[in-house]
Amino acid sequence: MHYGLLIIKKNMLLHIHIYAISILLSSLNSFTNKPGAAELKQINFEISEYNLLFTKVEIKNKKYTALIDFGDFAEFQISTKLINELDLRTEKSDIVMSDINGNQFALEKGTLEQLKVGCTNEENITFYSAKNEIEAVSQQVGTDFQVVIGFGYFKSKNFKLDFISKRIEFLEPTAEDIEFTFPVNTEYGYLIGNFHSNENETFSLLFDTGTPISKIDLDLFPKNLKDANVTFLKTEFPSKYLNVKSSNETITLNMENGNMSELEPLGIVGIYGVNDMKGKVFYYNALEQKVQIKATGN
Repeated sequence: MHYGLLIIKKNMLLHIHIYAISILLSSLNSFTNKPGAAELKQINFEISEYNLLFTKVEIKNKKYTALIDFGDFAEFQISTKLINELDLRTEKSDIVMSDINGNQFALEKGTLEQLKVGCTNEENITFYSAKNEIEAVSQQVGTDFQVVIGFGYFKSKNFKLDFISKRIEFLEPTAEDIEFTFPVNTEYGYLIGNFHSNENETFSLLFDTGTPISKIDLDLFPKNLKDANVTFLKTEFPSKYLNVKSSNETITLNMENGNMSELEPLGIVGIYGVNDMKGKVFYYNALEQKVQIKATGN
């Protein structure tokens, strides 16, 4: 399996993509999640100027900044600097990483005795690390962070991702006044949503809190979409409006057109990014494999 963290500069926009291409599906077994703990309640987060979600974690009574990234299928990544600071031992894993230039190298892995996320203490955590990669991304996005909490941590838990109160709550899958519901597939370790176009064609999008602006690849999804603009870092850039349907419900996403061919093996044509998550509340049901959206409120 290839695993890569890319920083792509295109049309003056920087985007984070953490993606996987399956070589041996059996290797996904190494990322099987533990059942959600009953005491797990919530994680508060802040949204940076770069449109990314950050929270605090605690290791050995010291707080560190963590990126919440659903585009990462692992549970945790730790920076090279933090590994050295904590004097952690690592070894080469069987996961191969590809950088933006196509260079491949094995991810390091290790075990962390304890890490506190929200109000929950996690013990004997397996983490992964790519040498100096988190440090490089920190510089690009303007926020110094040391830990990544990937979708692997959330995959088997029911949760509410609330962009109004800026928190993730772990709770039973109950919701009221739902405006949109879509089925999801987490087989590859990612949160992939399944939708319909206005012409009732089916397509899939990666739901990714690690992508600041939604993206669509019009080569993979050749549609005549309405022109729009999207604001990023106080600058407007050209984009496209995409109407997505599920049952009789419709929402509109504001997406930058760009090359997504590296994600084609996942069966997706674009990414549902943070700009289209703001102002909404999302309910994820792990058992029923669905996400429900509430436009405003808690």
